[in-house]
Amino acid sequence: ICTASSLPAHGLGRDKFVTDLAHILTAQEADRLKERLSAYEKETTAEIVVVIIPTLADYGYDNISQFTTTLGHEWKIGKKVAHNGIMLAISIKERKTDIRTGGGSEDGFGAIKADRALKKMKPFMRSGNYFAAISSVIDDATAAIANTDATNKPVIDAETAKQQKFKQDEISAAIAD
Repeated sequence: ICTASSLPAHGLGRDKFVTDLAHILTAQEADRLKERLSAYEKETTAEIVVVIIPTLADYGYDNISQFTTTLGHEWKIGKKVAHNGIMLAISIKERKTDIRTGGGSEDGFGAIKADRALKKMKPFMRSGNYFAAISSVIDDATAAIANTDATNKPVIDAETAKQQKFKQDEISAAIAD
């Protein structure tokens, strides 16, 4: 497993929401996703990020769950006290996807809903429509979170937050042929 220095760099501003190192999205698609996720964070404080890599091997991983967990810790997705981050990772060569959520997002978008979202995106992925695949996950996550008060509610006190790291659901799905 690689060190933090060999992980993808987290963008700044709007660029923090979509990191497409596999170059599968058009510039317009990436901009649309960044704008949508930026507006969503401003509205709710919940941070949803998407990272797309060519292959896990580029970062010394063979397991997408380990990669996503490590990257989530490194990037510190979500607000510190609310733990309301969601990360969608896609590895193109291995045809793997993973969703990790912070504890504050679990009430609305927990393991079962995240797994459903990953299954729902598979047909889009198979057809090469990555924008629609990613959009469908974002649709599911934002709709699920909208039905809870998880976006602004601290799940733990500030002192406990300092001691805990990015809590995550153990969700992984392979994209079948």
